[in-house]
Amino acid sequence: MALFTNTTLWKSDLVGDFDVNSISRGRLDPEHGEQIVTCSIEGVLSIFQPSKDSKDDTGGLILQHSFPQPVLQVHIEPEKDDADETTPAQLLVLHPDNIELYTLQKAGTEISDESYVSAMGQYTLARANILPLENRAVNLAVISRSPLTVAVQSIDATLSVVSASTGLTSHLLGDAFLLPGPMAVASSHLLMADCAYNISAYPAAQLGGQTLPVPTWTSVFEDEVLAMAVTPNSTVRQPEIIVALPTSILVVTPTTGRVVVGEHLIALAGASRDRCPAALSVVNWTRDSYNIVMASADGQIWIFRRVRTDPALTLLWRSKIDISTGDTVISISGYTDAPRGPLTGGLVSLTTEGKLKLDCLGTTPRVAQPPDETITSETYAALEARRRELRAELRQAQPPPPVGPTLALALMIDDSDVTLDIAVELSSEAGASFSTEGLTVAWAGGQSVVLEPMMLVPGNKMATTLSTSLSSLPDRMTISAAVSGQFSAQEALFPVQQTVSVLKPAWADVTVEPKPVGLKKYVVSVMVATPTERHLTELLRGLLEGDSLSAAEAKNAVTLKMPHGRVTIRGRPQITDPDGPGKYKIVAATWAAADLIFRVLPDILPNAVIDRADEATLSQAMDVRPLVPLVASLLSRRQAVRDSESTLAQWQCAVRLVSRRLVAMTREKRPVEDAGVMVFADRAHVGLGTALEAMNGAREEYTMAGQSLLAGLRAHLAQLRLIFPESSHHEAIEAHLMLPELESGDYSWPEMVETSLRFLLRRVLVSVDNGGAIQPRSRDVDADAVAAGVGAIAERLLDLEDQGL
Repeated sequence: MALFTNTTLWKSDLVGDFDVNSISRGRLDPEHGEQIVTCSIEGVLSIFQPSKDSKDDTGGLILQHSFPQPVLQVHIEPEKDDADETTPAQLLVLHPDNIELYTLQKAGTEISDESYVSAMGQYTLARANILPLENRAVNLAVISRSPLTVAVQSIDATLSVVSASTGLTSHLLGDAFLLPGPMAVASSHLLMADCAYNISAYPAAQLGGQTLPVPTWTSVFEDEVLAMAVTPNSTVRQPEIIVALPTSILVVTPTTGRVVVGEHLIALAGASRDRCPAALSVVNWTRDSYNIVMASADGQIWIFRRVRTDPALTLLWRSKIDISTGDTVISISGYTDAPRGPLTGGLVSLTTEGKLKLDCLGTTPRVAQPPDETITSETYAALEARRRELRAELRQAQPPPPVGPTLALALMIDDSDVTLDIAVELSSEAGASFSTEGLTVAWAGGQSVVLEPMMLVPGNKMATTLSTSLSSLPDRMTISAAVSGQFSAQEALFPVQQTVSVLKPAWADVTVEPKPVGLKKYVVSVMVATPTERHLTELLRGLLEGDSLSAAEAKNAVTLKMPHGRVTIRGRPQITDPDGPGKYKIVAATWAAADLIFRVLPDILPNAVIDRADEATLSQAMDVRPLVPLVASLLSRRQAVRDSESTLAQWQCAVRLVSRRLVAMTREKRPVEDAGVMVFADRAHVGLGTALEAMNGAREEYTMAGQSLLAGLRAHLAQLRLIFPESSHHEAIEAHLMLPELESGDYSWPEMVETSLRFLLRRVLVSVDNGGAIQPRSRDVDADAVAAGVGAIAERLLDLEDQGL
């Protein structure tokens, strides 16, 4: 398809920082058509009404208002798509800790310079015992109009529902929402996207309760959800959800989460993040069809036609918005009061640099283009048919290999006996029988057994049991089993082997190690299904070996020595039967060690019962020393991010968690020791350097990750201004974050790590006195000098990994 021209009807250059939530449109004054509202993180609210007849009007500003605190989002309710032509809309302004409600007031019958916004109400978002930064709102959606009920997502993965009738209710969503995604409302459900590629639909009517309702449905996608739009509620038929992934657009039903339209592939050259969808909008809707406007970050514009009876989308129009190098489109929407073009009328766009434009779509091709790579409805059915044929041919050419046998060892230890159950089974899905050559089980003490050869047919199973006394076992032993044989249809052998290591349990009580000076002990109680310390010890050792874990087993206890603290596992198993549970106390010398173990236990012991009372103790007991292993351990833990390749999402989650801990540390007013800062710096070097250097993607991905990180740090800095308004250090930190080479993306990853670490270390090197002002804690520690070793440490670590060390 040809790349068509477009005409700029109106434009305005704004000042400030903007994101996807910085713009809204609607009828604040229905008598004078549609208005455009923008906000900036600096607290400036602007209302525009472009002239209908001007060809290039740089005016159109009818009102500008400055708030004393940042404006994170503006929302006109009801939106233009759902409003009638006569009812004035209300303006919702989201601040970090509250929501303010305004209406537009005119001095006379016309909108003029004397117009102003009048406050109609305020909703507070402050939660008890929550830090200002943790409480910072990032996303807003109106889930009910009568009474007005608003859902707000905060930086600590909390969903707050506020209403004039019920007040404030908060729900913890989970770590997958630490990286907030798009949020929308459809069919009485709140739709929320997380960083694990899911969209969950929560019933809006139940969100005001004391517990978070179970999602009505959850839809899992193959990639990150970049943008989401919903057809207007005024549509006669059921609304639909349009979801933009990096390489495709999907249409989803809001009642079941099922994809109702086949993937509409967008073959973009280079597949870089600059060409991924950045914004979506729905325009020109009717009973049976509507148009989808999609914009990429670099200004490419696509318009697709969705007909409900068509199995695919149809590309109608394609153009490009002229933006400067390095700028990014963050919002695109229709503007019906502009002179109408052939498809949607005007399109309003906003970029990160504050370029607000109203464009009219033309019909004259700008440059002749070859046929578009996009699949249209005419070729969709043929392509799907050919794809099915190729899959059938592939299955015939490469039949799946037969399913081999499985070997299972089950070890049971009670007061005096050890029992080993061995089973070999051939799955019912196996395509051929399996002839065993025998099963051999070897004990470290010299015992062994050989099963007679036999034929295994699909669904068949052979098993045996070995028993011995506990006293006859050595303190350490290894049990190994192996089975080999051949399929009836193959000559090759199919060996199967499994090994179980056993540590003889200790039964005596344990005396806790003396606690280090100045540190508390933190205890996590856990009920382990297997009554032996051996399982917990081995699992912890295997999970934490990335932290250079070494284990020293005393006679009556197991002590784990980690870089950030000592952990002692103690407790006598309380056995009621051979399969009964054992109760253990895990005593950690530092909060960091207890927090790490507490978080990984649900992963390694899914059947364990953890005392939730200890979780509250851990969350309240803040210490400076959690900073030591924090960054290094965050990226090695089992995060909620499903795809291990989503390094950007993991990194952003880590940045947010680090920020929370830093502010929590200053709230506790605990001094930061120079030695502790140095240790934290060393660990942060390794963690940050490894995470960023491990990204082997394209240059565009690096630039995107760096810009996202800078944006997050700047938003964090804005919150620090609110928490500590009297500080004089903000300007210095902000100047450091405005380095030209970072703005242009011309930097290496060691430089990026150094920049990030400088910011975090400068935050660590301060403490809060009773007056609330920030003062340097120590001028002897040079954060820049500490951070200078990032690249060398990261390269050394990569060298060790290449050598297999």
